[in-house]
Amino acid sequence: MKPLRIGLIGCGHIAKKHLATIQKNKDLFQLTDVCDTNPEQMDVVMQDYQLNNITTHISTSSLLSNKELDVVVITTPSSLHYGMVQSALQFKKHVIVEKPLTLNLKEVDHLIQLATLKQREIFVCHQLRYRPIFQEIKNKIMHNAFGKIYSGVGLMRINRSSPYFEEATWRGTWQTDGGMLCNQGLHFIDLLCWFMGDLASIQGKIVNTRDWKETEDIATAILNYRNGSIATIYSDIVTNPSNIGYLISITAEKGTVSISGPNFNQLERFYLDGADLTETLAPLTTDTEEHSYMYQAIYKQLVKEDTTSSMISPTEARKSLECLFGIYQSSLLSKEQAIPMKQFATTDMTNMFIKGSERHD
Repeated sequence: MKPLRIGLIGCGHIAKKHLATIQKNKDLFQLTDVCDTNPEQMDVVMQDYQLNNITTHISTSSLLSNKELDVVVITTPSSLHYGMVQSALQFKKHVIVEKPLTLNLKEVDHLIQLATLKQREIFVCHQLRYRPIFQEIKNKIMHNAFGKIYSGVGLMRINRSSPYFEEATWRGTWQTDGGMLCNQGLHFIDLLCWFMGDLASIQGKIVNTRDWKETEDIATAILNYRNGSIATIYSDIVTNPSNIGYLISITAEKGTVSISGPNFNQLERFYLDGADLTETLAPLTTDTEEHSYMYQAIYKQLVKEDTTSSMISPTEARKSLECLFGIYQSSLLSKEQAIPMKQFATTDMTNMFIKGSERHD
């Protein structure tokens, strides 16, 4: 079967991961078109990845007009995702889009409807769902091996200082970045949502310690699930002097699993029904080829071989966004937020902080 023809929109930092993955999977995808409004930035990427015989564009519509393209990858700043995904669907392209899908729940719902109307697929890059160690955890949960899930914990303790935000003007703003949880925190929140089930309500609190940017530095939340389980979240980007890393932990009737480390690469415990599987399963943490596994699953779905990539559908992505938006809304209104939510946009948070202090109405 011949490769699907793919085009890339956006040549920033995150695009490099996608280009490397496409090159690893040349038998599945053929990169034919690249687009960026900054020709110099696009030239750097073209040279770095030795991209030959590629058509370059400085406008999205020019790339989308290529009728030969099957799939479009969108790796632009978060605030541009909605408009670009919408345009790609109108041009009858399948879409792979970086997280977050959008910064507005109503926009998510519109894209879900439009994709159905145009009979095209949207895949949101929650690639950690494809990492083997997390697949193992999910598989055990799906087969009820852990029994009743009691609680979960999600932690992120990393450092993002002023130079990081100065690299790109869109970072650190509610309108274009969406906040720490949208940018840095969404992957671990997505994993927790995937493991724990459907949310019922959220109590959240966010803090901004630095008045030179709009968005939060610290977030904490209690998540209440419809199955009776609970989870706690703590996230910050002010850990000094450098990253500590991440942690996901699940406590259940028949076992406990906890994985941490700078890149979720340390299996602390995998205890299940009287058996300590930690040593046996620890090698799975060394397999970090989740981007390739994600692209391979996408290919299989598009050529109708299977539907495993439905786990990164926009409907799934909405659940994670609803969780972090619930944290924001709860903190904004200083009260528990019920789930589901019909609407929320990160621009609702614009006046949350004034000169680094929490706003009080």
